Amino acid sequence: MTEFITKVRVYIEDTDFGGVVYHANYLRWMERARTELLRAAGFEQQTLMDDDLLFVIRGLDIRYRASAQLDDKIRVKTTISEVTFATMVFSQQINLELEDGSEGALLCKANVQVASISVSSRKVMAIPKSITGAVSIYRS
Repeated sequence: MTEFITKVRVYIEDTDFGGVVYHANYLRWMERARTELLRAAGFEQQTLMDDDLLFVIRGLDIRYRASAQLDDKIRVKTTISEVTFATMVFSQQINLELEDGSEGALLCKANVQVASISVSSRKVMAIPKSITGAVSIYRS
């Protein structure tokens, strides 16, 4: 299994008045990481939409452990824990990144289930084999 890593820096816009990251921003960073994983596998979101395919969130289980703060470096680790006919479950966790580039404290972890739907009909459709094959290196 290969973990897909996305690195992020915490900016003032990500925080509240106390310099602590607002909880919804973890979801944004996870969304970006899933998008970048697909991009690395050769699938751009706009191209998928042009081909009548859209991934939507079907379920989310998230656990917060600690807070990131202004100027922290963080890393979002993403793997795929399950693939079915029309869904994928992404297992994601966000950790601090230490000055030496190693992984620091766990901030949060989540399982995000996405469903594949048709853009035009908004109905469930099969995830193309080209996608499931290309992302299989990230299966846990």
